[in-house]
Order: sequence, then structure tokens, then C-alpha cells
Amino acid sequence: MRALAAGGPRPAILRARAKETWRVSRGPPSLAPDLPKPQEVGDRMLQMAAVTRDDVVYDLGAGDGRLVITAAKRYGARGVGIDIDPQRVKEANERVQKAGVTDKVKILNEDLFEADISKATVVTLYLLPSLNQKLIPKLNKELEPG
Repeated sequence: MRALAAGGPRPAILRARAKETWRVSRGPPSLAPDLPKPQEVGDRMLQMAAVTRDDVVYDLGAGDGRLVITAAKRYGARGVGIDIDPQRVKEANERVQKAGVTDKVKILNEDLFEADISKATVVTLYLLPSLNQKLIPKLNKELEPG
């Protein structure tokens, strides 16, 4: 993993805090309610990680895919978005196609606890703090420290 302050091919794990709330229209609370990350937050995450064209950016809970699309368009990185909601994955894949980055970005309909993230050089999270905590063992197991 790449530490934020150091160079080299090591992913940085970035955690952006989200309020532990959910949209009432989405039904009962879930582990990963729909909390879209503002574009400026995603931009800052990519800047902090010093993403380059050599990186593979994984966005856990990718939603509409904007972060991995930005990573591909702005930095030339490859990106993998993982989201459990099939409708969000469909919409994100449409955005990927419209952005013209199908050669660099994949959006997968998977459970982020089950997905293989071992090829990541940068991992981004914009999830509830409780979900971030539950992901720590997976991140420690599948990624090198950094």
C-alpha cells in the first residue's frame, strides 16, 4: 500500500466520514445506505493519494462510479468500483460508457466484504464509520500495510 506521504506502488486507504443516516425513501437502515460522495470529496481523496497512471483505484461502495471515472479521466489510472446495489451498478456502468473509459474502469456488482481487492494500489471508502470499522480486518488481510 502507498502511504499518503510516501511514493511507490503501495495503496492508501482513505476514509471519508459520513453521517450515520439514511434516506427514508430507501427503506430501513442498512450497513451501506446511499450516501453519494460529493465530487470535491472524491477529487480530494484522489489528490491525497497522489494517484498516477500506474495505479489501480478501488472504490468500495462505488455508487454512481464518479470516483473511479475521475481517476481514469484525470490521472489515467485504472479503476474498479464495487457496489452491492444492481441498479447503482447499472447506472454506474452507463456513466463509465458515456465517459469513454470502458478500457480503464469496471464497476462490479459485488458485496464489498467478498470482493477481491488485492490488486488495488489505492482504496477509497466513503461509508458509515461503523462499516469502515467492519472492513478493517479485510483491508489488513488483503492489502499490504502502508
